[in-house]
Amino acid sequence: MSLEEVIPFLYVLALYPPAGTFLAVGAWMLGPMDDTRELGVVQIFTGIWQTISIILLFLAGDGFGAVTVLPLAFAWYGLGITSILGFTHFKPIVNSTFIVLIIFYVIEAAYLFMKGQLLLPLMLLSYSIVVTMATLWVYKGILRKATAYVFLFEGIVTIFIPAVMLMYGIPWP
Repeated sequence: MSLEEVIPFLYVLALYPPAGTFLAVGAWMLGPMDDTRELGVVQIFTGIWQTISIILLFLAGDGFGAVTVLPLAFAWYGLGITSILGFTHFKPIVNSTFIVLIIFYVIEAAYLFMKGQLLLPLMLLSYSIVVTMATLWVYKGILRKATAYVFLFEGIVTIFIPAVMLMYGIPWP
């Protein structure tokens, strides 16, 4: 198996945990939201999983793919620690993480659009939207249910479905 054949599989490895975590966060936001510690453990696990994917992508020679996954892994670590220790004292960490993600993904999406890609830039822009909504929810306490539904949508449409497409060799537009 050549490196070119391994890289789509590594993307699948990088995408599946966030799909589940997006679904878990969305379901948690629709519920009573009492205890965030279990959610924090899931988020940290997702960060670890994505860190492993980053290392494997880099070793396989796909530095751009590794860089694309890096900010999201960083965000999962920040969210996980904040979920375990409590949002009250760590809102600045969450907000600054979200702002960095938004800026990074908008710039990367613009770059990929200019290179003629379609699906990945749309995925990155949709992540920017959900992160913006999550920032408003954490910082202002608004849009909770809407953000929850967007998390559920993102988990299925922009993460799980592209991962399945990669797994079965269906080309991305």
